[in-house]
Amino acid sequence: WASKQHPPYLMQIIETMIASLLDPDPRWRIRAQPRMTDPAQWETTMKGAKAIELLLSQQADSDRLAEKQSPFAKQVLIAGWSVYKTFWDYREAVRPRKRMTQKPLHDSYGSVIANLPMLETTEGVEPVRDDPSAEGVDVRDFIPHEAAVSLEKALRVHHRVWISYPELLRMQKAGIYHNVEKLGETREFGSEYSAREQDLFMANCTKDMVEVIETWWRRDDGSL
Repeated sequence: WASKQHPPYLMQIIETMIASLLDPDPRWRIRAQPRMTDPAQWETTMKGAKAIELLLSQQADSDRLAEKQSPFAKQVLIAGWSVYKTFWDYREAVRPRKRMTQKPLHDSYGSVIANLPMLETTEGVEPVRDDPSAEGVDVRDFIPHEAAVSLEKALRVHHRVWISYPELLRMQKAGIYHNVEKLGETREFGSEYSAREQDLFMANCTKDMVEVIETWWRRDDGSL
C-alpha cells in the first residue's frame, strides 16, 4: 500500500516556497568601485557602471531569465542542488532589407535624361540574436568529477544532452561535430528517464534522440 496524498502535498509546499524565492523582475544594481581619482574620471566610471546595468537588464529580458528561474529553483528544492549552463546565443535569419536605388529615365530616343530615386526591397541574412544565454540543466545530466569538492577544483565535468539526428547533421555541417553518419541506427537503453517520466507523465523524453556527452577537462598546465 502506498499513500497517494504526500506527493501533491510536497509539491504544494515547494510551490509556496518558490513564491518567496523568485524575483518576478530580476535586476542588478551596478555600482562603481570607489577609488581616488579626479572628478572627470569618476564621472566616466559612474556612467560606465550605469551602462553595464542597462546592458544586463536588456540581456535578462531578451533571454527570458524571469521564466527560467522557476525550474532552476524547483530543482534546488527537490534535488538539493541545480545547474545553469551559460553559453553565447548567436542566430541568423533571412530578413527583408530596403535600399535606395536609381532608376534611369529615358527620353523618346532612348537616352538617359535623369535618374529617379527608388526604394527597392531585397533579402539578406542578418543576426537576430547575439547575446549571452543560460538554461537550466537536469542534475541527472550533469556529471562532475566524483572527488571534486567544488566546480573550480573538478578535474572534469560531463553534460549529457539529447539531440535529434537531423540536428546533429546540421551541427556537423557547421563544423561542430564529425562522423555523424557513422552513428547508424540508434537503440533504446533503459535508464532512469524511461521509468520516471513514463510513470509520471506517460512520456519518453528521449525517444528518437541521440545521447551526446559533452566533456570539459583540466589540462596539466591548468587550462581548460
